[in-house]
Order: sequence, then structure tokens, then C-alpha cells
Amino acid sequence: MRISSLVRPKTSKPCRCKDVTRRAVSTIRQVHGQWQAPSLPRRKSLVSLVTAMTFIDTNHLNLMEPRAGWKGRFFHSQNMTLAYYAVAAGAWIHDHSHPNDEVWKVIDGELEITIAAETQVARPGCAVVVLPDTAHLVKALTDVRAIVIDYQRRYSIGGTEL
Repeated sequence: MRISSLVRPKTSKPCRCKDVTRRAVSTIRQVHGQWQAPSLPRRKSLVSLVTAMTFIDTNHLNLMEPRAGWKGRFFHSQNMTLAYYAVAAGAWIHDHSHPNDEVWKVIDGELEITIAAETQVARPGCAVVVLPDTAHLVKALTDVRAIVIDYQRRYSIGGTEL
């Protein structure tokens, strides 16, 4: 199957990620000869088989709560971890640092983010870049939806294994 066959023309119905992901994973398995037992969790097989053209419907990923008030759905590409968060107003993450580049993209709501002792409020449309090994803390001023991307991959967040 060619990659172009996974993209629907603009005149057709919207893409159903679940169906496209299933077809992409099937194709990847055939191309790379990586046949996996059907008993393996779907999340594990998707994480290990993400390619340049994989569609993931994040609404079907397991919901985790690595910190109180921080509910997220996580997946990995080859080198990055992506988190889709729904954060309750007042929830916060303590001052910490890690060896990953981290980018925050606020979709809805307001986050107060302190990076290296400088505090700003991030609103919809705002992106925040946290460099590796830089102290930062985050507090939700309102209910928030945000996407957080870490490079290199993270295998745990807040003590929760991903």
C-alpha cells in the first residue's frame, strides 16, 4: 500500500484515524515482517510501529493521571513523547527539571509557567519552549487543554510509567 492511499481526497468524508491506523499498522507489519501476536496491547504495538505516516486517534488512548488534576493521553514517535492533557484549574506541577527538550502548546485555558525564575501566562495559541535541564513549574489558572511534546522520549512522567 502506498502512503498516498492512506490520505483521503478533500471531497470525501473526514479521515477516521482508527481505521487508517489499523491499515497503516497492517502495512507496516507486512513491509517490515514484524508480525505480532494479536494478544499484545494495541498501545504497545502502535508505539513500537509508528512510522512517517501513522495516524493516531488520541481519543482512543488510555487516560492516565500522572499528577492530581493532570489527565493525559500519551503516545510516542521514534524520538518524542506526546501528551494530550486536560488539566483542572488549580492543578500544578512542582519546580523540576529533566534532560528533555519540552514544548507546551496551549489549546484552551490559561497556564502560569515559570521557567528559570521568569513567570508568564500562556493562553490559547501560545507555545512555550523549555530547554533541557532548565527548572520550570506549571500551574493551571483555569481548566486547560494542552499538548506537551518531549524530545527525547520519556518513559515515565510524574512517576507514572508510559
